[in-house]
Amino acid sequence: MRILLCSKRDLTSVVILNDLLGRLRRIPDCVVYLMLAERTRQIETVVPELVHMKVFERDLPFGVLFPLIEGQKVGAEAGSAVIDEALARYDLPPAGLPRRAALPAERLLTLDRLVERHRVPVQVVHRMADNNLRVTAEAFQPDLILSVRFSFIFPSSFIVLPRLGVINVHPGAVPGYAGLYPHFHSMLAGEKTLGCTVHFVDEGIDSGAVLATGEVPIERERSAFGHNLASHLVGNRLVAGIVEQLAGGKRLRGKLQDRSRLRHHTYPTPEEFAAFEMKGFSLIDMREYLDLLGRFGLFERVPEFFDDRGLPDSRDSDRISTTLRG
Repeated sequence: MRILLCSKRDLTSVVILNDLLGRLRRIPDCVVYLMLAERTRQIETVVPELVHMKVFERDLPFGVLFPLIEGQKVGAEAGSAVIDEALARYDLPPAGLPRRAALPAERLLTLDRLVERHRVPVQVVHRMADNNLRVTAEAFQPDLILSVRFSFIFPSSFIVLPRLGVINVHPGAVPGYAGLYPHFHSMLAGEKTLGCTVHFVDEGIDSGAVLATGEVPIERERSAFGHNLASHLVGNRLVAGIVEQLAGGKRLRGKLQDRSRLRHHTYPTPEEFAAFEMKGFSLIDMREYLDLLGRFGLFERVPEFFDDRGLPDSRDSDRISTTLRG
């Protein structure tokens, strides 16, 4: 089976791909081509909380940390500037506030090392209107397109391209939490669990037939960043099982959604961010973040780069319980 895997060039996606590529590799005759979205929306340069997330998800990992892990030379001044800016932008949680470690516990590979290990070709996507993108996709002749954190809406020309359709992993429960930031909105609304929905992609947004669902518990001591990652890892298990069925010749239709009940969310407003903080939730927790970086071997390889900044080297690890359906 030939799979066009569409994801995103950020830290969360690299963690997800570490898990998902390993799962897909175990499926006989599975060939993967990877397309990674690289897109910065205007709002991500204006709203402070979204600027923070961009720094920690994209600027810091790809600008400084991954190159350091890979043994590349990073100018001390450039590296220091990015790190100092990141720490200055974000207030650490109170020292006495317990936080759970980020998932997963196993060793992780940086993006470059990951695609090298799995021998997966990669193309960075800046816009869907690029004609070369469509040419590449058609030349690959995918049987299936998988969307996991992809930043673009698929045009109809892509949706009809693979014979088995396009499948998306959405880190939220539909129909109530379609659209952007479902993990944040689920936490803000006081939900007890964060859903995960694997569905076919149609010309709507998160409106296609549902193939499988799962959930993870929402816990005050875990950040929105950690919850989002956990939901996606559940999605990996679900979608890998679906791919196995498709590879075995099974045809899946899914359960049609009631579109009248779809509620699409977008980026949180300043008022919603303030309400989120008032409830005691964290958008991204530094202890989780540093623990996750430790999974890449960051502190083993370049401790001298961080010693003078006093950054903690968290080694705690655990796994949250999950529920899978489908």
